[in-house]
Formats: sequence, C-alpha cells, structure tokens
Amino acid sequence: MNFLASAIQFHPQLGKMEDNIQRLEAAVEQAASSGARLIVTPELATSGYMYKERKNILPFSDTIPGETTDRFHRLCVKWNSYLVLGMPEYDKETGLLYNSAVLIGPEGYIGKYRKTHLWEAEAHWATPGNLGFPVFYTEIGKIAINICMDAVYMESSRIPALNGADILAFPTNSSAQTISMLQGWATLNGMYVVSSNRADEEEGFQMAGASAIWSPYGEKLVEANTSLDGGNEEIIYAVIDPAHYLNPNKERLLRRRPDIYKSLMLHIGPWNYRKSLHPAEVGIHCLSGPVQGELKSLSDFFAYWAAQVAPLREKDKYKGVESLFVLPALSATGFVSHLPYEELVLLSQRFAVEWLPEYQIYAKTLEANLVVSAPECADGNVYLSAWIINSSGEIEHVHRSTHLREEERQWATQGDDLITVPIKGLGRVGVIFEEEGYYPEVTTSYGIQRADVVALLAGEQSDEEYAPLIKDAFHANGKDRKTLKAVWENLAMSIQAYIAFAAWEKSDGTSTTAVYAIDPYYEKEKTAAARNGTASKKVTTLRNEAWYNQQQWIVSRRVEHYYPLISEGHALAPALSPQEEDDMMA
Repeated sequence: MNFLASAIQFHPQLGKMEDNIQRLEAAVEQAASSGARLIVTPELATSGYMYKERKNILPFSDTIPGETTDRFHRLCVKWNSYLVLGMPEYDKETGLLYNSAVLIGPEGYIGKYRKTHLWEAEAHWATPGNLGFPVFYTEIGKIAINICMDAVYMESSRIPALNGADILAFPTNSSAQTISMLQGWATLNGMYVVSSNRADEEEGFQMAGASAIWSPYGEKLVEANTSLDGGNEEIIYAVIDPAHYLNPNKERLLRRRPDIYKSLMLHIGPWNYRKSLHPAEVGIHCLSGPVQGELKSLSDFFAYWAAQVAPLREKDKYKGVESLFVLPALSATGFVSHLPYEELVLLSQRFAVEWLPEYQIYAKTLEANLVVSAPECADGNVYLSAWIINSSGEIEHVHRSTHLREEERQWATQGDDLITVPIKGLGRVGVIFEEEGYYPEVTTSYGIQRADVVALLAGEQSDEEYAPLIKDAFHANGKDRKTLKAVWENLAMSIQAYIAFAAWEKSDGTSTTAVYAIDPYYEKEKTAAARNGTASKKVTTLRNEAWYNQQQWIVSRRVEHYYPLISEGHALAPALSPQEEDDMMA
C-alpha cells in the first residue's frame, strides 16, 4: 500500500539541545499528523553541527537508545510512524562519540547507523562508525541509513542495496555536493532516497537546503527550497509506492560479478608509485556516430572518423596539448546484433587484419590517442572490445566488456579484466562500455587504480535516464544540463576522474555525448555537451590543490566495511538487533 514519506528541513541551533528537541517534536508531529509514515530529519538535528572538539558537543549527546529516543518514540506510537533522527551518540561503554542516526518506530527503538565516512569538521570529535551499513526491516519496507559524506563513496549505498534496502534515509548537512550524488545512487541501486538537509548557515558553513525525495528510477519526486531561496525551514512530502521496490535498476544487481571486483578491497594510499605524478593538459574529444545505416562498410566508418578527428587534432596541436579521441561502442563496424555468428566472426577478423592497422597508422600520423571499438575474436570467443591506441600508433590495451546488455549477450562473451594504463602525456586511462557504467564497482576499481580519464562507450539502444535534477543554481551547466545523464556525472565526481562519454546519434540527430567534469558544484567546472556531434573539453588532470580530489577519496575509503561487495552470495544480516549491535562493539 502506498504511503507518505517526509523530510524535515530543520535548522538546529548550537548549544540549545532542549529547544532543538522541542521544535523537532513539533515538526515531527506536524509531518506525522499530515499522514507521513516515514519521517527523516537532518544530520545532528538535536545538537547542531559545527562543534570544534569533543568537550563542546559532549553535553549535547545522548545514548542510543536513551532519553532522546524515548521522547520521539511517544510520537511514533501516537501516529504509527517511523522516524530517522540525526543526533550525536555517546557510547557509555567506551566513552566515544559518534555522528549517528537512529530509526524509531511504533514498536520503539529499531536500530542505529553510525556515520562511516567522516567529514573533516566532525572528525575532531567523532569516531568513525563501526556498525557497517545495516538494513532494518519494517512494515513499510526495508530501510537503510547513510549520513552526508557517505554519499561520496558508492559503497555506502551499494551495500544496503545488496542487502535488499528499499529506502535509503539520508540525514545531511550538505552545501550541495553530497546531495547532488543522491539521484545517481537512487538510480544505480534501484531504491527510494529520502534526503533531509539544512538551508541555514552555522559558524560560517552554509548548508544548501534542497531536501528531496528520489524515486528508484532517479526521478525527483519533491524538493525543498534552497539557501538561495531564503533558507526556510519546511517539511516536504512524497508518495512511496512499494510496487516499485522491485524494478529493473534493482534487478541489475543480480548480474554483478564479485569475482572481478577484488580491487575494491585495496587501500593503496597515501603512497602509490603508479599514480600520475604531474598534472597533464589534455584535449578530450568524444565523437558521436551517425544514425545507424548511414555508413555501410568498414572503410566508410574509417573515413567518417578520420574526417572528424583531423581538424580537432590540428586545433590541439596549435594549443600545445595532447589529444584523446573517444569513439562510441562498435565505432569501427556499427551494430552487429543482427548478424549471424559466422558473419560476425568474419567481420571481427577482417577488422583485426585490415582495419585496426589503419587506425594505428592514422593515430601515429596525427599524433593522436584514440579509443576505437569493434567485435574481437580471440581464444575461441567473441568479445565486445575497445582498443586504446597511443599517439605513436601502438596498442596500449584492449578492453573486453565485463558486463553486457541483453542484445550484447546474444553474441559476446564477458571479459574479466578491469585495467587502467599509463599513457604518456595523458596520465592513466581506462575504458568501459555503457552497461559496465551501471555497476559503480567497475568505475570505483578504475578510481582505485588512479584513473585520470575513463572513456565510456555507448552502444545501441543507449539508456535514457534523467538529467541531473538538483536545483539549477547549484549546477554549472545551465541549459546544457538536459542532455547530460545524472549517473555519469555521479561516476565522474565519485572517483574524481573525467568521464569521456561517446554515444551514437539518435534518429532526430541529437546526441548525449559529453565530457563529464569532476566538480560542477563546488568548483563550478563545466561539463562539455555535444556540439555538432562532438563534445570537446580541455582539462587539467590531478587537481592536487582541491579540497576534495582523488587522493583524498583514496585515503579516506573505509575498506574494512566493504567486504559484501566482493563476497559471492554473502549473507549479511539484513537487520541488527540492539543485542547484536552490542556484540559487534564488544
């Protein structure tokens, strides 16, 4: 049965715990009396956020369960509602403090989550969470919790999704970046996300507002006002339909391949001799293929791409930068799903013998780095493959798609390797196909290998997802945003590598080809959308001076909690009882 969920955009005051709780009780009562069965409050809603050290926040913390949870339990009983409450937790056994969120229902205390990935502000007083990412069974669905900075790490929402979570509650104090990630995680994990943020300023830190509820398809169901709209407190509501707990995005989880995700458990930092040591200036060009059927032969495809690449390379030479040209999936042959197997094998062999050398010669002639794709016949199998050819005409790497779309599974075998390669003048480069992009384990593996650029190749029937739907004022791209995909933007930001997305043109001549920027929110770096079939962007890799970059992401990952991602048929308990929590902490 459908039910209402609500997010309370609430502004707690530092050092005024009793006043905060009283105002929260009134807001929770208002939401519950309006019919909300699930209610989510911001991060540290009972205390406020910007405390300098442990002694400052200690007087405003409480045990879980404790007096604070008891007070809100009375409201949950009265209105038969479930509440996710952000609060500082005092652990009486160890004396440690945690940035926590508690789930309370009509039956009382259900469970708690301790923030795993701390932002610098609370790291001066809080201990990183030690409970993992539990999922709690309730009569309205299976509920998990992340808090603020957790959104930067795909593992935080992915593990609850693997354990069957239907809803992710997200208390936060975000200034835009973490809430911008939620649309993508809702889509990639196939679950509702209920996000509660603040829109006020505290100790010089401005929260963004824009509390929101997202569907399992990445649709924005409702969004609150922002700090730019005046920063008001408010309560937002949206209908959650349990019929959508099962959906194609969640079903994709069944096709995961834990056997190839082992690098997720590596923690290569802070030292890594393989990473790029110096920033590189690179001209990235993603080319759109013509509408299928316009090109008939392998020579037609070669001539088409050669005509597109040459003038762009000349411009980059004039600017004194290296070039990387990314072509769509099956760029050298066109789509092949309709071909009989014997013709497919002959086509792949002809490409390898006659035309791959031509692409190598062309790359060397232009001094251009090139990613080209075709079926590959090897080891008695046919693969959906892509070749990285360097500016000297040498093949640096052949990537075989590790996850395949339904039409691709009819003719191709899955590859097994996720590898980035160092290329002179570019840095480390990886290649993935579109279906692989829907498995954040893949791109995260590349991020761990210090990818500077990831080429993302789209094939036939490219999926249509929502564009980034967070409020316009926070996003650098303005009118171009409608041609972008929220999931690809997510991946670029999460691993801090440029995503070079090349797609075929649609029947109306439009294209979603783009070069995705690393940070279109804080640094306001523009994503390059397609113009006349090409998306071009001059980038500088590494960003060593940025407050958040790939190095910071690498060293702050909490790999001890990520085991479910690489365990085949893992059996995590979907919900933790208070006794089980105590046992884990002991």
